[in-house]
Amino acid sequence: MCRDLVTAIFLEIWSRHLHCNERTSSRCFTGVRCTCTAGEHRLLDQRISLNTNCTVARICFFIRIHEGSRMMQKNFLILILVFSLLTGCAPMVQANPTATRPSSVTRVSPQLPQSPTSTTPVRALLISQLKMFDKNRGWARDMSGYVYKTSSGVRAWQDVSPVGDYLGLKSSVFFLDENTAFITYASGTPERAQFFTVSSMDGGQSWQSGRPLTFASPPGDFWPIQMFFLNAETGWLLGYVPAGMSHIDTLLYKTSNSGMTWEKLEDSYQALHEHQPQQLLGSSTASFGKDNSMIFVNARHGYIEADETLDGGQTRQKPEVGSPSNALIDQLSQPWFSSPLVGVFILRSYRKDQVVVPPGDIYQGLPQTQKLYRTQDGGSSWRSTLLPERLGTVFFLDARTGWFLGLSSDSVNADAKFYFSSDGGIVWKSVSDHCPLPLGSKLQFVSARIGFATNPFTDSQNPYYPFDQKADSRPYLWMTGDGGLNWQELVPVIRP
Repeated sequence: MCRDLVTAIFLEIWSRHLHCNERTSSRCFTGVRCTCTAGEHRLLDQRISLNTNCTVARICFFIRIHEGSRMMQKNFLILILVFSLLTGCAPMVQANPTATRPSSVTRVSPQLPQSPTSTTPVRALLISQLKMFDKNRGWARDMSGYVYKTSSGVRAWQDVSPVGDYLGLKSSVFFLDENTAFITYASGTPERAQFFTVSSMDGGQSWQSGRPLTFASPPGDFWPIQMFFLNAETGWLLGYVPAGMSHIDTLLYKTSNSGMTWEKLEDSYQALHEHQPQQLLGSSTASFGKDNSMIFVNARHGYIEADETLDGGQTRQKPEVGSPSNALIDQLSQPWFSSPLVGVFILRSYRKDQVVVPPGDIYQGLPQTQKLYRTQDGGSSWRSTLLPERLGTVFFLDARTGWFLGLSSDSVNADAKFYFSSDGGIVWKSVSDHCPLPLGSKLQFVSARIGFATNPFTDSQNPYYPFDQKADSRPYLWMTGDGGLNWQELVPVIRP
C-alpha cells in the first residue's frame, strides 16, 4: 500500500467522520480548528506527531468520541499507529479505478509536500462557504469562521484571517471581489448584544475594524445571518434572534462606510411591541441556505427574505407571483441577478396539509410543482417555466447559461439529476441521471465548463436530508471541469 493512498484514506476518515459542529470550540498546536456539541460529545485531544519518512510529517488529529467510549479511543490510537508504520512503505503501482456510473466520481487526495524530510504541517480545510472568481482565485470560510484565500486553485489555501481573539464568536462573511472581504462578529448575552465588522481591501493582508455596536437585543442570541455589499462602501446586514416556537425576530442594518458604523433600518421585535407593521418574516428562504437571504441590484432596489424593496431596505413588499389556488402554499427562493435587469428565482408550491410549521418554513414531502421565474426588466415583471424536477437548486452564470440539480423521487437512495440550459432556463437538457452531488448543493460556475459545489447547511439541519441521505451537514467540495458531466470530490488543504 503506497503512502499517498494511506494519506488519502486517513484524510477521508478525518474529513467525513472526525469533524464536529455547533458551539464549544477548540484548537490544537498545529492550528486545526474544530467545534463540538457541548454535552453530547467531547474531544479526545490527542496531539500526534508522525515524524516518519512519508508525505505527511505531522498531523494533529481531533478524535470525536461519545461520552464514556474508551474502546473507541483505543481503536483510533491503534489505527494511528498502523498509519504511522504504513506511511513509511515503498511506493507501489496503483490500479486505475473502474467507473460504475455514467457520471464519474473521483476523490482527489490533497497535493502534499514532496520533500520526504519536510516538517510543514498539512491541515485539511472544511469549507462552509466558497466564492471563486475564476478557476484559480477565490475566498473560503471554514466551520469556525476563519477566512482563507487562494490564487492557485481550490486544492490549496492560505489562512488570512484577522488576528485577534475571534474564535467562538458568531460571524458572517461577504466576499465582494478577489481583494475585498468583510466579516461581522457578534457576541453578548440574550439581553444585550454587540457586533462589529472588520474589512480587508488587499486580499486579507490587513484588516480594519469598525466601531462595535451594542444594543438591547430581543430575548435570545443575536446571529449575523448574512451580509451583502453592493460595493466597497455600501452594504447591509441581516440578523436573526431565535425567539422559540419556530419564531425568529429579525434585524436589518445598513452601512455606507465599509462597515465602520451601522444604521438600524428595522427591528421586527420592536415593531411587534410598538404595534407597527412587521415586514421582516424571518427564515422563509431557510431551505435555500442562510447565505441566500438578501441581495441588492442597486442602492435602492433589492430583495430581503424574498420580499422586494425599492428604497434601500426601508420598506418592502411581496412580489406579485405565485399560485392562484388557495389550496397551495408557495415558498420563494432569494432572486439571483446576473445583471441589474436579468434575474431568476425558484418557487415551490405545497399543499396546505404538507405544512408542518406555519407560516411555511418546514414542509413534509416533495412540493407539488417547482417553477423557475425569470425577469428581463429588473423585476417589474416575471415569467415562469416548469423545472424538470420537483425539488432542486439552480445557478446561472449569465442571462442564458444555467445549471439545475434536482430530483422527483421520494427514495432517499435515489441519485439527483443534473441539467443544463443555454436559453435562460426555458429548455433544460439532461447532463447526468446519476449526479454524485448531494441534493441541495450550492452550485457555482466560473465558466461554461468549470464549476464547484459546496454544502450550504454545515451549521444547521439540512432540509434535503429526508430526500437524499448524502445531504447531511458534512462540509464538502466538489469540482467539475466539463460543465457538470463528471465531478471530483476534493480534500483542500491549508498551506502555511
